[in-house]
Amino acid sequence: MLCKKTFRPYNKARFSRPWGGVCRLDGLKVGYDFTGLYQGDERGGDVVVEAEPGMILAFGQKDTKGVKSIQEFHIVELSGDLTQIGKQEAYDHLSREERGAADEPPPDFSNPLAAYSDAQILAEFRRRGLRA
Repeated sequence: MLCKKTFRPYNKARFSRPWGGVCRLDGLKVGYDFTGLYQGDERGGDVVVEAEPGMILAFGQKDTKGVKSIQEFHIVELSGDLTQIGKQEAYDHLSREERGAADEPPPDFSNPLAAYSDAQILAEFRRRGLRA
């Protein structure tokens, strides 16, 4: 599926063309295969990357002054939507995948209580004097 990230207009004398790619582990670092295609110009446009659900994508744009450079990581959801994650989360996902733990379900970013078990939630209710 094609995934895209939109970039706003930029000053081409200061900023590079936006880039995008698929992330991979490169030793102990997150590396990139720069497969994205920027469809636009300095007035703005989209970086389009071919990806599958569960893949980690990176998008960015270099500021030659080094002040406002952009580097973002996203995970491709089943629907094709992109969910922004941190660099550490991207590394953790890629290292789990490399170890063969890709069968684990992807983390649920939509539910803040997903990190807690039912027993932990019920114990917290009881601690607060609530009935469940």
